[in-house]
Amino acid sequence: MAFIYCNDCGWSQDDFWSENYYPNTEVITRVLLPGILDTSKRKVEMYEDEAERMGLPYEEEEDHMSENGEPKEIEIDFRAYVGYELMRLAKKVMQQYWITAKDFENDISKRCPVCNSANLGVD
Repeated sequence: MAFIYCNDCGWSQDDFWSENYYPNTEVITRVLLPGILDTSKRKVEMYEDEAERMGLPYEEEEDHMSENGEPKEIEIDFRAYVGYELMRLAKKVMQQYWITAKDFENDISKRCPVCNSANLGVD
């Protein structure tokens, strides 16, 4: 596994994929499958600021503060959350330039796909 990034333009890609490792399966196992199999999980709880950052719809008429003035979690529709996570996953997949470690090793030029810089970092 390795995270590749460009020191010049900031482009990055997710970890390499392998037969036993695909870095984004958590979206499917943590969110999608439980919501499909258990109707009680068709609502996702999160704080209002997180829902706003993700652009997810929620009931604005509700009081989102607890009695002591702390924010409380709100319910987000399962489908909206899954849609957001799948779009985020699609973006990661589209940014993946070298899919496997072997792809990276076999590329003799190893240049950033965005700015063509050879100044790459590997974590």
